[in-house]
Amino acid sequence: MEKEFIFIDMDGTLCNFEKRLYEIYPQCEGMKFDDREVFVDKVQAMVGFWKSLPPMEGAIDAFHKLDEKFDPYILSAPSWDDPHCYSEKREWMDMHLPVIGEKKLILTHNKGMFRGRALIDDRTKYHVDKFTGEHILFGSPRFPNWKAVLEYLMKNTYNSLL
Repeated sequence: MEKEFIFIDMDGTLCNFEKRLYEIYPQCEGMKFDDREVFVDKVQAMVGFWKSLPPMEGAIDAFHKLDEKFDPYILSAPSWDDPHCYSEKREWMDMHLPVIGEKKLILTHNKGMFRGRALIDDRTKYHVDKFTGEHILFGSPRFPNWKAVLEYLMKNTYNSLL
């Protein structure tokens, strides 16, 4: 039997965007999203920023565990204004998920084009509502971390979309 697809967002789900932003601009911590937009734009434009993002706590181990039971892919929206983002996200994969993550990176602004068991994403942008499958809202009260996501997915496997 084929493994079900699992799609995982990068920024804010697999990678700790916030932590790196606050390391570069500590004054952003505690700011509302809209108020820190100028700082977000600045860090995204920095060459080297995307590949310098630290993994979220438990994310790398979770990817390996998901790979045992599912067919996981990274489904990330790139920064259109920063072409280096595309290659740096690939470099991040090579650094943190060598071999297992090879050929597992999909960059798109339309996550609704995909179908699978689940999409693990910290946001609802980029047509997440059109994704065929379950949206697991990473960082929500129900799924605050990778431990909660893994417990849920490992207990609730089904082949409803195959």
